Amino acid sequence: MKFIMLIILAFGIYSCSEEKTYLGKEPVYMGEPLTVKELLEKKLLNSTVQISGKIYNVCKTEGCWFVIKQDQTSLRCTFDSPAIFMDTLNLHTIMKVEGKLTEEIIDGETSVMYAEQAGEDKPIMEGSKKRVPVFVVSTILLKQ
Repeated sequence: MKFIMLIILAFGIYSCSEEKTYLGKEPVYMGEPLTVKELLEKKLLNSTVQISGKIYNVCKTEGCWFVIKQDQTSLRCTFDSPAIFMDTLNLHTIMKVEGKLTEEIIDGETSVMYAEQAGEDKPIMEGSKKRVPVFVVSTILLKQ
């Protein structure tokens, strides 16, 4: 009986010591991560994918949004759960995230704010509303 208890205890300690390699939902995407440019060119709306790029800007109050950039192509990212966020310590590091590309309809004022956050020129608005791509992150991958 003591031997069985010892095995159960050892198994319990081993299973608790595994290091978690992600924040948020368990990753489900099995392919290679896409670049920001590839994702936007393929227009993979509402498909779960992983993207990789440099964290260009992060919300400094709550980490509730960030801009990921590859070359000159940037993408605004938000989270599907308030339980995960992007830490400002990750600024200017290359990271992988998993989620879905969506579109958001924004007004001129919001468009200017988004462009400033992405380090881009202020957009010229035609009309009162604009559709912009937004990547909704479900998982931050911690190990590259």
